Amino acid sequence: MAHKELKRSIARSNAFRALQKSIGGATSYLNTVAVSLELTVPQPITPPTTLHIPWACPATVQKRRDLVSQTRNFVLRSVMIAACDALDSFIREWASTDWLAFPQSAINIATKATTNSNGREWSVFDRLKTLADVLQVDDVDAYLALVSLGSRWRNALVHMGRARFELDKNVRSILKSPKTKQILGVKAGFDITETIKKFDSAEDPSLKDVTTILAYMQDVCRQLDQAAICRVADTEDKVEVLLKNALKIHFITRGELDEFWGIHRPNEWIGGSATASYAVKECMNTRLPEYQPKWERKFSNLLNSLGFSMSEHPVSHEISSKCVGFLASMSACDFAKEVGL
Repeated sequence: MAHKELKRSIARSNAFRALQKSIGGATSYLNTVAVSLELTVPQPITPPTTLHIPWACPATVQKRRDLVSQTRNFVLRSVMIAACDALDSFIREWASTDWLAFPQSAINIATKATTNSNGREWSVFDRLKTLADVLQVDDVDAYLALVSLGSRWRNALVHMGRARFELDKNVRSILKSPKTKQILGVKAGFDITETIKKFDSAEDPSLKDVTTILAYMQDVCRQLDQAAICRVADTEDKVEVLLKNALKIHFITRGELDEFWGIHRPNEWIGGSATASYAVKECMNTRLPEYQPKWERKFSNLLNSLGFSMSEHPVSHEISSKCVGFLASMSACDFAKEVGL
């Protein structure tokens, strides 16, 4: 099968990249923990000496099963808390990302800088729904309601002494609708009705509850992230402006740019000289042939780190290779002028 041509574009925001880094492999990790725990039930096991931990395997099957159950609940609570905290950070950072250009009113709600009409903090549902409305992203209410349920579960788990297993009326109504049950039922073995019952009964979430909530959390945030990128980077000119601005922010000072460009390494340049003046060095733009491939990789890696990466399925408009080549071929002096340093 022929591979599709790779194109450079904005694939994801830094905020969404951070969210993926926090919870991207959660389902696989949790399933690994679950399988590993179950293997301790049938027969007593001895921990490897390399672990250097004081741990004794319970003597009976029932005691081992009880320990596995308690451990699984502990892990699931911890993951749910960590994931919802990562989501909160994502919403705040993402909404406040300058180049995504959200209106200030939406930013205030997303970052909880204001309160709702009842004087209470905006819920996760309200915050994400506000941003989705700005982006004109429809048909995500079911996912947002499920994520909101996860957030409320997280809060109840953290504040066990004064836990409130309550859902906003609009969220509960969405979750109980036949449409939502059909949408969320795509994940094998997940039943939102049973999940709500567990929440209302102040029970711990199951493995399936947590992995499903986290999976949809990533899915809906990815959908919103891509919509936000497409809204502000749907033409070549817009993407190039965003790229140059990102490069300007990255380097901040001429000193950092000069170091990256290698103007102090005369051995890389045609006509380079250790005794040449700074003014001459910063205007050099032709590298020796043996250094050019290394420079091209270095510049490409820089763009990747800024979120302008190669993909078969670009999200924003494509950044032309001509633009990238133009920037990479400049002298440090000309590049600084081009990006506004």
